[in-house]
Amino acid sequence: MSATSDFLTNGQLYTAPAGTLDGTRMILRLLQRVTGVSLVVAASGLWLASDLDWGSDIMLMKMGLSVASLMAGFLLIFSGAKPA
Repeated sequence: MSATSDFLTNGQLYTAPAGTLDGTRMILRLLQRVTGVSLVVAASGLWLASDLDWGSDIMLMKMGLSVASLMAGFLLIFSGAKPA
């Protein structure tokens, strides 16, 4: 007999697996990181490998695409971290 009541467990120990054995979470986290890094590289490549057209409408579109790509890329990189 223990100091707590055993009516919830009926005297049986509950064993839960510590993690998945097939590695699907690891592969999904890796794919998230690769996608995030590719978005960050694409955002920087948009400015590095560009033509010499410095029109205001082109610059505004480049700025919007690069900001959106950077935000989505960093979100994917940091959400792909291993949970605690």
